[in-house]
Amino acid sequence: MSILKRLHLITTSQETTFDEKVTALLSLGLDVFQLDIAIVSEINANIYTVKHVITPDNSLPVGTTFDFSDTYCWHTFKADSALAFSHAGNSQIATHPCYIHFGLESYIGAPIIVDGNRYGTVNFSSPDAKPDSFTQEHLDYVSLLGQWIGVEISRQKTLRQLQHRSEALAAMSRLADIGSWEVDFKKNKVYWSQQTRAIHGVSEEFVPTLDNAIAFYKPGSHQNDIKQAINDAISSRTKWDIESIIIDAHGNEKWVASHGQGEYENGECVRVFGAIQDIDEQVKLRLALDQQRKEAEQLLKTRSDFIAKISHELRTPLNGLVGMLQACHNENDIDAIQSNLTIARNSADMLITLINDVLDFSKLNSNNLTLDNTPFDLTQLVTQVVGLYHPASQEKGLGINVHMNKLANLWLYSDPTRIKQILANLVSNAIKFTQVGCVDIYADVLTENEQPVLQLRVCDTGIGISDENQSLLFQPFSQGDPSISRRFGGTGLGLSIVFELCSLFDGDIQVSSEVDKGSTFTVTFPVDFAKQRENDDTEPCPVSTANISLAGCKILLVDDNQINVLVMEKLLQQFGAAQIDMAYDGVKAVEACRKNHFDIVFMDCIMPNMDGFDATRAIRKLNSNTQSIPHIIALTANTSESDKRACLDAGMDSFLSKPIQIDALKTALTAVRAVSTEETR
Repeated sequence: MSILKRLHLITTSQETTFDEKVTALLSLGLDVFQLDIAIVSEINANIYTVKHVITPDNSLPVGTTFDFSDTYCWHTFKADSALAFSHAGNSQIATHPCYIHFGLESYIGAPIIVDGNRYGTVNFSSPDAKPDSFTQEHLDYVSLLGQWIGVEISRQKTLRQLQHRSEALAAMSRLADIGSWEVDFKKNKVYWSQQTRAIHGVSEEFVPTLDNAIAFYKPGSHQNDIKQAINDAISSRTKWDIESIIIDAHGNEKWVASHGQGEYENGECVRVFGAIQDIDEQVKLRLALDQQRKEAEQLLKTRSDFIAKISHELRTPLNGLVGMLQACHNENDIDAIQSNLTIARNSADMLITLINDVLDFSKLNSNNLTLDNTPFDLTQLVTQVVGLYHPASQEKGLGINVHMNKLANLWLYSDPTRIKQILANLVSNAIKFTQVGCVDIYADVLTENEQPVLQLRVCDTGIGISDENQSLLFQPFSQGDPSISRRFGGTGLGLSIVFELCSLFDGDIQVSSEVDKGSTFTVTFPVDFAKQRENDDTEPCPVSTANISLAGCKILLVDDNQINVLVMEKLLQQFGAAQIDMAYDGVKAVEACRKNHFDIVFMDCIMPNMDGFDATRAIRKLNSNTQSIPHIIALTANTSESDKRACLDAGMDSFLSKPIQIDALKTALTAVRAVSTEETR
């Protein structure tokens, strides 16, 4: 068999690797040249490195390095072509270091060129001189061998680069969750990349078709969109880039981005191809951000509506308050003055109610409102609410009927302040929207389950609420029909506060209503039973009808606001107080009590330097003789049971909430031992 045919068989084999082919070629060369050593070398920066080698005793391992100038290949590079020596000792290279060190008599080699650059050499040698000289055929063969090795090294280098790029592309594809796909209409075949399969949740054994690929898209608009995109690409050469939902093989819905286009031959679409990317997290994040944006916009709108609504509602009581006070300025008729002041006071009460509603709604909306848990008499609580709204119902000619079931002497644990607020809001609403008839209040404790449940129902014979407006009742600033606000006024916060308080109680509120026949609101929430407190009556304590005299009482007013001090001074003067001192922070209050004896101290809670709590504790420590320690009454804008408890824990004797009501002040003064009373004249 000729050398060229043997060379062709080795180089074209599909079953052997590059290294195996090089080894076979070197073996063939040793056979052809009748030599002992065969080497493929790489030469870089004057370093000769053995890359492939065959020796009789395997004494020269791959990776061995030499100084390039100490090898015969230096002459091959210098000649820039195939070179051979059959008897080196009789040639001009007899003094070469390679001959001196290794005694190689015969040598034939050729340069290896890779991508136009010198890579190294392929060479054969032997310590024995070759009997016959190397022929031109030998030189041609070693040159051909060098050329093939150079081309193959270049091809292997390109393959490695392509493989590296393919691996990098696959890694990027996995990282970005991008897969490729192709529909070949000529071969009637669909190709999916590994990442495309991963996105669809299928194995390598899954055989994709155009129909089952489309079937992964969510039925409806998503599936229709991808069908239309493919049809448009086939018929009108339209590219597509759409976002859709697919349902993968495991039943999971996910958002994907599909990109595709067609390829055409002679005006006919022969294939469509493109990419698919898993964008589920990005889309869901985008949708969440969009939802947050909408919520923020709605919040801004709600806040604007809130400000507009509150501004409008504030002006009504303020107008009544300021207007009636101005009307009193030049009025001489006592009856007219009293009438104006009555309207002004009613306007002030409306203003207080509005402000309290806004503050409560703000606390509820920001989750800053907490519930107390104290024992209370339910009968007394309901009676107090009825007493509060009795004048308003009488003025409209409405009756208020109370139905107490099993509750004559019942005490419960919960937050009586917030329960009273719930009931008061419902009763107030019932009276407001009822022109004729009555308001019925039902109170009961349901004990069907282990956990007692308080049920309060308020029924009226008022205007009623349509079915479509009932769903809007518990939204802030809403009163169902907008005409209600124009006709009856109000902020629409009352029922919203009731709803939020019920939620805070882990309770529920239900409404049933019929237009022009009335409404029934029912609230239920869990409570606990409590024992009746000693020395507590179930009936509310009425304000004393006696005139209270502060004549002879020495009083200290402590408040950092001079207007508040002036208001309290005017109120106390109505009870005959003449000896009133002032202090504008807690430090000065303690100092005043150290120097003087006071019968009563009215103590603001929040002040600079020292607050009312610390000031009260300091005053209590001044003298252990309780007879010389004043009666301390708290003045605060906070009204919850926990606020009251904080005042009592600090050593205060009683509690007044701002703004101070004259009846509340009278009630507080009845508990002071130093105050004298006279029968009303």
